[in-house]
Amino acid sequence: MENEQVQQFIATIENCSKQGTQLIQEFMRQEFLESSQTQVIKRRVELVQVINNFISNAIKVTPAGGKLP
Repeated sequence: MENEQVQQFIATIENCSKQGTQLIQEFMRQEFLESSQTQVIKRRVELVQVINNFISNAIKVTPAGGKLP
């Protein structure tokens, strides 16, 4: 191989490597975002459950005709 061909070959390999790295980084970023979104949804569900339990318990311990604080 001539020196110019070797240089082109190396440049092609470097370009493919950069593109592959970018794809992997984008995949990891997407996985992180989806994971973060899942965590937010889980936290919202947990918060709703806590509020429901709080209200349910308040109703259970409030005497008939009583008022919730």
